[in-house]
Amino acid sequence: MNANDFVEAAYRLNRTLGISQSSWGHACMTLSRIGAAVCVILTDQANLREENRVMKPGAYFNAMVNRAKSGELKLHKSVMGKLRRDNDNELAENSQTRGRA
Repeated sequence: MNANDFVEAAYRLNRTLGISQSSWGHACMTLSRIGAAVCVILTDQANLREENRVMKPGAYFNAMVNRAKSGELKLHKSVMGKLRRDNDNELAENSQTRGRA
């Protein structure tokens, strides 16, 4: 997988998430295509989570882009936070599994 594949995969999620073509274009101009793709993936993950599920992913995506435009979005922190939460959840699940054995 290369960067273009990543961007294409994210682009294909747009319709499912309710992200308009104009929102995608605005994100690409604001963040670059890869930055916009990262926002789509983070939006998708927020839409899939069980707790505090994002009910309006298109609006969530637009809010991320607006935060980027104002300099408030820290994508690296968002990605690292997601990875950390996933790792913590996996460790907790493994601990529970071992406790049952």
